[in-house]
Amino acid sequence: MAIEGKPIGHAQDEPEHFIRCTICGEPLDMRDLAQVLDHLHEQNVEEEPTFSELFIVTKVGWSRKPTK
Repeated sequence: MAIEGKPIGHAQDEPEHFIRCTICGEPLDMRDLAQVLDHLHEQNVEEEPTFSELFIVTKVGWSRKPTK
C-alpha cells in the first residue's frame, strides 16, 4: 500500500518503501532513485551544501567557513 507524500522514519515492511506521488498519483519505490527523479515533475529541488562548501580543510584539521 502506498502512502501519500513523504515517508516518516525507516521502513519496517516492504510496502512502506512505496509512496504515492502527490502530483500524478502513481506509487513509487523510494529505494529506486530513477523512480524518485522521474516523479519530480520539473520541480526545483534545493541541494544541501557539501562539506567543502561549509568548511575549510587545512593540514591541521578543518574549520567552519565564515558566514556572509
